[in-house]
Amino acid sequence: MRVVFRALQEQDAAPLATLAGRGYGGAISESRRNLELKARDPSPARSLRACQELGAEDRGTLIQRDTYFEVPQGRLKLREETGGVAHLISYERPDLAAPKESRYRLIEVREPAELKEALAGALGIRVVVSKSRRLFIRGDVRIHLDRVEGIGDFIEFEGVAAIGGDPAGFAGLLDDLRRAFAIRDEDLLRESYSDLVGSAASAPPSSPIGVPEIGATQQRQLLGPRSGPRSLDSSLEFLDVDRHR
Repeated sequence: MRVVFRALQEQDAAPLATLAGRGYGGAISESRRNLELKARDPSPARSLRACQELGAEDRGTLIQRDTYFEVPQGRLKLREETGGVAHLISYERPDLAAPKESRYRLIEVREPAELKEALAGALGIRVVVSKSRRLFIRGDVRIHLDRVEGIGDFIEFEGVAAIGGDPAGFAGLLDDLRRAFAIRDEDLLRESYSDLVGSAASAPPSSPIGVPEIGATQQRQLLGPRSGPRSLDSSLEFLDVDRHR
């Protein structure tokens, strides 16, 4: 079986069906596209007021932990959400300080702890991002007010296109939201949260950047010593044996 992230990127459902058959995964999504804009949020209280003034629907606060795995192309993360279903998400997105298109595919995960162990053994963990997300919906656009552990407050707009649709149609809406939230050019982000958390974790102690609770050293301690790369097949076989002990 090929590495699961490649199957996600190539839209090959067979390896993912194998994961589901082993009890690790559930429904596999179609390939999706969205248009998103991300920025630092210098005034979370102002952003909250802007959501309310726009009449956006408040969906509450989500507590999420994203575990990013080492992959040579794109990004692969396991998202665990308090009180919600976990998902394995593969996506590719350019690093631009502007609206950017993201292509992604996901699979529901029923046994996130076991799948995380398998992928950690086969690929290695790159970084862990923990955050609280206040979710608002305005029309077809999701508004995320994020507080990310160790790096601060951010705002994200995300227009999710229908299957087969063109996310470029959200460009005008995202520009309108940027003006409504008074987002400056210097606040726009090129990188993902994983890049920022990884940079913070590797910064020297005297750096003004805060170090997240789960840094690179702790991640290596959690993973333990590795004698070499292990295939995803062997990792899953190990877990299958272990669960029946």
